[in-house]
Amino acid sequence: MVVSRSFARAYFQDGNAIGGHFRHGGAKEWSTIVGVVADVRHIDLESPPAPTLYEPSWDVSDLAILTHLAPDAILPAVRRAVREAGAPFVIGNAKTMQERAGEAAASRRFQTVLLAAFAAIAVFLALVGLYGLLSYMVRQRLGEIGVRVALGADRRRIITMVLCDGLSIAGAGLAIGLAAATALARWGASLLYGVSPLDPVTFGLLPLLIVIVTAGACVLPAWRASRVDPVTALRN
Repeated sequence: MVVSRSFARAYFQDGNAIGGHFRHGGAKEWSTIVGVVADVRHIDLESPPAPTLYEPSWDVSDLAILTHLAPDAILPAVRRAVREAGAPFVIGNAKTMQERAGEAAASRRFQTVLLAAFAAIAVFLALVGLYGLLSYMVRQRLGEIGVRVALGADRRRIITMVLCDGLSIAGAGLAIGLAAATALARWGASLLYGVSPLDPVTFGLLPLLIVIVTAGACVLPAWRASRVDPVTALRN
């Protein structure tokens, strides 16, 4: 028989199972292990691979074939070979492994697209709210900005001041958001495949993106504030 890697690790010291013997299911004879293969997720993508053993048998419901040719080109030859071998089954519903993997992940892919759409809407609303808040803050500080300009503050200093205020708000929001995301990460682990709940790329790139977008959202109000007429600002 051939066993999976998780099977070899579970039942043999150091995972060295080749040449070992195993008996299962009340069998009277011992079987010799002649190979170790990679783990396969037979049930779904989220469940960890279970220890699995493979033994020669015609009592099968699925047949997997490795080929470097086009699957449609070899299918008639495979059907003919199975028929000539006297196998008690007929090959039907033939699909490539890529198609079967796509079907297995279809529901999760739909959920991912849906979550991504909601996330994009949330980011858009947050950016719109952030821009509105920054614009309101600048309007509230027109008098102060007018005084600064009248006293000789240059445009770069005004823009830097507004940017720092905007980034401080974004920084506080990111600190709270990252803390909450870290606390809730394990709750969402069941929805992830191939990515850890505390994925460093996700926790690193997304805050960086938010900071960049925040800086961009601050530029226009800051630029407008730097061009304010001191007299008009003081009158307002």
